[in-house]
Amino acid sequence: MKLFRTLSPAMRLLQPCLLALPLLLAACQRDSSPVRTTAHTPPPAPATPPPTVGPTVSKLPDTALPLGLPLAETRARCVLADGLIYTRILRGVALDTPPALPCSAPQTQSLQGGGRNSSTSNTGPWAFHILEIEPTQFRGSLKPVLSNDTIGGKETPSEMGKRHGALAAINVGFFIVGTSGNEITAEGLTGEPSGLMALDGELISEAVNTRVGMVWEQGDLLSLRFPSLVSALTLETSTGQSLLVDGINRTPGTLRNCGGVGGDLTTELPRQGKVCTDADEIIWFTPIYGTDTPAGEGSELVLDGTGKVTAVRPRGGPVPAGGFAIAAIGSEAAKLSAALPVGATATLKEVLTADAQPFVRTPKTLIMTGGPELIRDGAPNLQDKRDGFDPDDDPTYRTTFVSGQNPRTFAAVTTTGRILLIVVDGRQNTWSAGMPLEDILPVLQFFGVDRASNLDGGGSSAMSIAGTLVNKPSDGSERPVSDALLVMPP
Repeated sequence: MKLFRTLSPAMRLLQPCLLALPLLLAACQRDSSPVRTTAHTPPPAPATPPPTVGPTVSKLPDTALPLGLPLAETRARCVLADGLIYTRILRGVALDTPPALPCSAPQTQSLQGGGRNSSTSNTGPWAFHILEIEPTQFRGSLKPVLSNDTIGGKETPSEMGKRHGALAAINVGFFIVGTSGNEITAEGLTGEPSGLMALDGELISEAVNTRVGMVWEQGDLLSLRFPSLVSALTLETSTGQSLLVDGINRTPGTLRNCGGVGGDLTTELPRQGKVCTDADEIIWFTPIYGTDTPAGEGSELVLDGTGKVTAVRPRGGPVPAGGFAIAAIGSEAAKLSAALPVGATATLKEVLTADAQPFVRTPKTLIMTGGPELIRDGAPNLQDKRDGFDPDDDPTYRTTFVSGQNPRTFAAVTTTGRILLIVVDGRQNTWSAGMPLEDILPVLQFFGVDRASNLDGGGSSAMSIAGTLVNKPSDGSERPVSDALLVMPP
């Protein structure tokens, strides 16, 4: 210290730096090893963007909805997690008591005005339930699930959400309503989904060809899109033959909502609510079917996990764990037996297209069903004809399904990548009238939506948060359905 007292004033300014010099030299000696890099194996990019700084804030416009006459509108909002918000919008005068909100101190807002001529009702009332997911903040995931984790049977979205520990759940796909349990009806197995579905790396059902679906990659919320989907399936055998496969995990001979292949009657076009038939079919079964394959005429092969045929049996029996079963009816039964004797092997080959372009499914690809498509590139794109909701042989169907005041469930992505999951209650004049699809289009554009699809609605429309229902289904209680989309915690 005596040395520093003899220094000039200028040198005294450097005194702190000189005192720190020994510490800096020691640090350099401790980290003197060269930096090791591996150019050919860079660290993988994160599946989702890094979190943003700041609170979770709704991006819904703070002006009244463009729906009906200028009306009073109230909003209540709950932040469920970082990047996840629930908003309830009540527009018009609802006489019923609203369900309890999923938070004790909601943010509230009262608005007046808005409006746009509606095709059926200008006074409502309307009840919207909206989940906003901000991918740059939310650290959870979207998970498709089956009721009871099998093809057969039904559960409510609340039950599925509670069983999986979800933050929230909505209904999604169309399905065979049937009766209860795993009963097989004239349409097929109760709870059997209708349309292309993939989960946990497995394709579990075939497409209602050309109909829209929900597609995204596990861990990448920004990849969610709604393309027109087509599936083509073939059985490739070790005997050198290739056989058309009509479907996966469904009852041979019947196809609800049509859109199949191989000569189905009365049409191979999508046809919502109609059951098409085919007397000559091959159907591939996997263990997720969850019950014995349907009994009936024809034959069935049992395969092990390598695709080797281990047995031939009459139709109707268990699908072996880790293996497969193949059922054939009509003329396809003899073809299948000739192509695949015991000891031969088979693989299921899938060719998928999305918006008429080749689409290769990865083990992380997730697919659910829906329809019709509503918005594309920010513009109305109501594909009721293509997706089978405006059939030429029944013009009244469109009036009822598309233009009717029905409860609705929607999935959408905004121009900024925010995901909206929406349920609109309906068929309850003292609570919520419901929505024609024509009327939701300007509302979705008002929300800033870039792309969107309708999902199953009517009495199936349901949203639950932490296992508790937050909307008012038109049946008076929550309907058991075939599948649900879950919003999962990290």
